[in-house]
Amino acid sequence: MALIKCPECGNDISDKAKKCPHCGYDKERKYCPECGTMLAIDDAKCSNCGYTFNKVVEPAPDNGENYALAIAGLILSFNFSLMGLIFGIIVLVANKGKKNNARNLALAATIISSISLIINIIVYIIYTVLKINYPYY
Repeated sequence: MALIKCPECGNDISDKAKKCPHCGYDKERKYCPECGTMLAIDDAKCSNCGYTFNKVVEPAPDNGENYALAIAGLILSFNFSLMGLIFGIIVLVANKGKKNNARNLALAATIISSISLIINIIVYIIYTVLKINYPYY
């Protein structure tokens, strides 16, 4: 339980309290700035004087999801492991500290790409560096 300042009287009140015990300010209500009438928090217009509240439109939160890039990384991770790894890392960095679907897809793309890249490097070492003949010629 934290203490906050009452917007009406300035005294400390609990953040869980619905009303200020000092002045009676109701946190679940709003007051008309013109006439002081107590209104419901979602009222757009004062029922006493007709004052219209400006509705503030909140912008959509930027949750940093990059689905297209994450899906591209996942698809590329199977055939083009380096590209899938790069796309996966880009999306992981863009969604750092967030838990969303794009981050999960990017994590899958990064893991699959890494495994695929490691397998490709091992195959390259076996058939090129160690000069073992490729049996499918």
